Formats: sequence, C-alpha cells, structure tokens
Amino acid sequence: MFTFPGYAMASDVINPLSKTWVRLQIEPVEVATDEGGLVFSSVQSVVPGAHGLYYRQDGQRRPLE
Repeated sequence: MFTFPGYAMASDVINPLSKTWVRLQIEPVEVATDEGGLVFSSVQSVVPGAHGLYYRQDGQRRPLE
C-alpha cells in the first residue's frame, strides 16, 4: 500500500483570494499499488478530481512521473 500524506504547515497558510489554486489538507489514505507502481486512477478514486502528484526535493516541487 502507498500512503498519500496530507500537508499542513504554518508556511502553507495563504489568502485564497490571492491565488488561482488552494492547497487542501486531506487525511492520509492508502492507495493500492500494482506491480510496484501506483495506478493514478486508484488515486483519483480516493481523491476525486486529482490531476497530478508532486513531491518536494531541495525545496522545489517536482512532478511524480
């Protein structure tokens, strides 16, 4: 199982009216893997409307490929 964590830090607090998107915190959920990989439709089944996954490396946001 892959654990999809939600994020919430004081530095993430924003004024939603000043952005074109808003980060929402969700409870950690478990998403099944398939042959060692993550099937994106599985993510969409627990997070409807999801359209991408990102991680942070050295302070930079990078897409999960």
